[in-house]
Amino acid sequence: MKPLILNLKKQYFQEIKSGAKKEEYRLCTPYWQKRLENKKYDKVILKLGYPKNSEIEKILEFKYLGYEIKTIKHKHFGDDPVEVFAIKLESNIKTCTSCNRTLTEEEIKYYHNYCEGCEFKMHQELMDEMLDR
Repeated sequence: MKPLILNLKKQYFQEIKSGAKKEEYRLCTPYWQKRLENKKYDKVILKLGYPKNSEIEKILEFKYLGYEIKTIKHKHFGDDPVEVFAIKLESNIKTCTSCNRTLTEEEIKYYHNYCEGCEFKMHQELMDEMLDR
C-alpha cells in the first residue's frame, strides 16, 4: 500500500512534532477529494518542506487513521469558515534512526531508536573495534 505524503510549512510541522496538533487540514477541493476519498493508505508521511530522504529529522510518519470532513476557521485559509479534510495524526510510527525502517513495538522497547539489524550491526562494529585494540 502506498503512503500519503504531505509537505508542510515549518510552523505546522513543529506543532505536529510536539504533539500540539493532532490533525492536518486540506481544503475540500477536487484535487484532495481524488487523493483521499475511497483511497487506502498504510501511513501518512509528513515532511518539513521538501527534504532529502537522508534528512530524517524533517520527516514524521503516522499510521493512517483516515479523515473527517469538518468546517473550520483557520488563519491559513482566510477569515471565512471553510470545509476541510481533517487527516488524523494520533498514532506516530517510529522509524530506525539509521536505516529509516519502521520499528516494531519490541524494537522500540529494547533498542529505542534502532531496528534489530542496525543495533546488531553497531554492536558488531563496536566489538570488532574493541578486538582490534
